[in-house]
Amino acid sequence: MKNITLKQILAIILAAAITAALAACASEPEPAFTEPDPAQEPQIADTLPAFINILPIPTAASEVGVVNNGFHLLAREKFDENSDTVGWLNIPGTVIDDPIVWYPGDVNAYYLYRDFNKTPVGTAAGNAGNNYLAAYFADFRSNMRDGTNNFTRNTTIYGHNVDLADNPDGRAFAQLLKFLDEDFARKTPYIYFSTTEEDFAWEVFAVFYALVDGNFNYHRPNDDLREFESVIVEGVLPRSIYNYEGGVTADDKIIALSTCTYTIPIHNISFLGYPNNYRYVVMAKLVKPGHATLTEARFTVNPSPKAP
Repeated sequence: MKNITLKQILAIILAAAITAALAACASEPEPAFTEPDPAQEPQIADTLPAFINILPIPTAASEVGVVNNGFHLLAREKFDENSDTVGWLNIPGTVIDDPIVWYPGDVNAYYLYRDFNKTPVGTAAGNAGNNYLAAYFADFRSNMRDGTNNFTRNTTIYGHNVDLADNPDGRAFAQLLKFLDEDFARKTPYIYFSTTEEDFAWEVFAVFYALVDGNFNYHRPNDDLREFESVIVEGVLPRSIYNYEGGVTADDKIIALSTCTYTIPIHNISFLGYPNNYRYVVMAKLVKPGHATLTEARFTVNPSPKAP
């Protein structure tokens, strides 16, 4: 037998060690699976940065008329950009989903041709084609600062209609003309105007044309009870192209969305010229909490609306 060298002895010892290790691995049982201890799990709320709002902010109103919590948050965000912001207006099925500003004491002139950032647009900027850039603004006589339960009887919001053909697919308040379509009106029982503090739903009760001539003041916010009833009963409801069920009472707070018009199709007026004193208006009443449950508006078509 040949002499075994030291190198060969070391190789034999190493091989034996590897064999023993492999055998140990093969025979060692796998560790049993254990459920994690919930007490040791990090909590999501504890790991979110403080500035993250875990509640989603809506970009559209509920299809079944339930007030979405969140429009007031959008208004509050815009208030940080412009302190004249008093609310947020959303109308399902339209592109109207924007902040509302309010500038008291200037006879509604300030935002007539200014955008949300107070930049002059439209006629004020020498370019009438940019009117659609102007902000939506509440009537200066409205009460918009003294708490969410202190609305005036009538809060009127103005916006431009820059489509001379009165195209309901036009921009800004031209979209209000969608209510002339019976199917759209039926599936849109509510509009949503929220303040910076609270979300509100408003039930539509009239869609009409008006002549602003001092005799029919649909936009006055502080009428006394008798004047308010007269405006609604003698002025608004007879002019509405739909006779809505439910009506409106002297105790209701209402909102009027008012814009220009260039045609009055229900009275066969094809073009009024520009400017003119005719207006197109959608009116709605404030809905009590928990009562915005209509899936569609209930009305009959008015066979003979009163002329503006």
